Amino acid sequence: MASERKEVRQSTIDKARRDASEGQRREIVDIGGKGLVLRVQPSGCVWQARVQHRGKPHRVTIGPVDIWSLAHAREASRNIHWHVKSDHGVPDARWMKELHDRLLWADRSQERNGDEDPKDPRPARSLVRPREDRLTSWTFRQARAAWGAHLEVEASAGNLSPETVQNYLGIMGCPAIRTLDDRRVAHITDVDVDMVVQSLVKEGKRSTARDVARVSKRMWKWLYRPANRASSGVARGALDDVEAPKLGDVKKRQRFPKVEQLGLVVATARSGALDPVIGAALELLAWTAQRRLTVACAHVDEFDDWDERPGWGLWRVGHRKVHKDGSGTVAHTVPLPPPAWQRVREHLAWHGVNASGSEWLFPARRDAKLGKPSKAGHLEEGTLTSVLPIIPGAGMSPHDVRRCFSTALSVAGHHLTFIGYVLDHLSLGSVTTRDENGMTRRYTDAQMLAFKTPVMEAWQRLLEPAVQSATLPPLLELRAEIARLRNERRGINKPREKARLKIINDRAYAEGRTHRQRKRADTVRPVESM
Repeated sequence: MASERKEVRQSTIDKARRDASEGQRREIVDIGGKGLVLRVQPSGCVWQARVQHRGKPHRVTIGPVDIWSLAHAREASRNIHWHVKSDHGVPDARWMKELHDRLLWADRSQERNGDEDPKDPRPARSLVRPREDRLTSWTFRQARAAWGAHLEVEASAGNLSPETVQNYLGIMGCPAIRTLDDRRVAHITDVDVDMVVQSLVKEGKRSTARDVARVSKRMWKWLYRPANRASSGVARGALDDVEAPKLGDVKKRQRFPKVEQLGLVVATARSGALDPVIGAALELLAWTAQRRLTVACAHVDEFDDWDERPGWGLWRVGHRKVHKDGSGTVAHTVPLPPPAWQRVREHLAWHGVNASGSEWLFPARRDAKLGKPSKAGHLEEGTLTSVLPIIPGAGMSPHDVRRCFSTALSVAGHHLTFIGYVLDHLSLGSVTTRDENGMTRRYTDAQMLAFKTPVMEAWQRLLEPAVQSATLPPLLELRAEIARLRNERRGINKPREKARLKIINDRAYAEGRTHRQRKRADTVRPVESM
């Protein structure tokens, strides 16, 4: 919007009205009034005052020129600046209305030579709003950073996993709650947090809303600790009344895929239609039914041959720990039947050639960007969530694999307690066992391999035949169908996306930034002068 500085006169206001009626937009900064601006727009001409409050610019709307005269607007601008500089905050619309009433009454009183008129009493008006405290406590942004540093310390001490820290900070950094970033946590109430929760519910993000309600209470509990109370200023139980919304009928949304569907997943993973890392991760997920993060975080050194059972392997899951009464923790161990162990061995051989420097079994394999190092982390757990639904005929999520595993084995006659040992449900026995035989469990091998192995033998008898009987289209057709389903899931318009990528690639080629150009530049060395 165009802007000009000049002394506003009545002729300036008249011309501004004509310009507004013609649909013009511009601003006139009045050099005769402190921070006074006449804003011209098609909806009319409005007086505004520009001020700085706590390091941020603000525009306070005074009112339209048809109501506020030039003299009154200048007086209002001076009052607004005084109000802000005296640390009483930015005036609101009610304050402006009371000021306007008082200015009009002063004009009428001057016309009466100062005589009082019982029919026209002085308007009641407070000169200032209640003073805003000059808080030195944390803003929500600062409190989140301090809490994040505390979580990192706890993670380094082994009390939290890095993934838990990432999850907590991601929840408290979601766009909905970051609207509170500039608010002092001492002034944030349960009403403010509950409004964030309800806004997420209206958007259909009930799961995120539950996470926000749950994790914000955990964060506020830490803020109330004696060591943090001086910096945060929060009150005890400030968020106690915030309730997490219900997810609705979760059971109706649950899916229980057949073993034949999971056989299609394993067959597709073995076909070569997917990236080697993703294919191996999907097959390990199908064989072990572990959580997606557990699979993504698998380390190379967690896998070993099982000497007592030739052809079998053991996966000592370092990401998950099973508590032993009175004797610390041990890794959750999953026996791998021969088909699964053979696939892991093949991937370990591939890993030794293509990613020998990585500790992760499924390393991230994205090429380095120009001027940035390549990512050295593990496969994102979200990759498994996004890839499973695009496998033709699968129709499942990573958690549906666990339901398929549990349902098929329980129908085959295995007790849910023993199935739970493999699924890592953290119980070292059934409810009855936990209540009555806790002493016995202290003398028991916590790996429970004697109970897990029959379960995995039965799972091999169910899953491997389903894999062998799975019918897949030719490789090229399978890859094309996977690409089509991926684009459909992402909502990508293929012609439009192709045109967009062509523009990007042409620009990168012209600037010498394509992968091949950079690789060629790295291999070609200049000849040293003799």
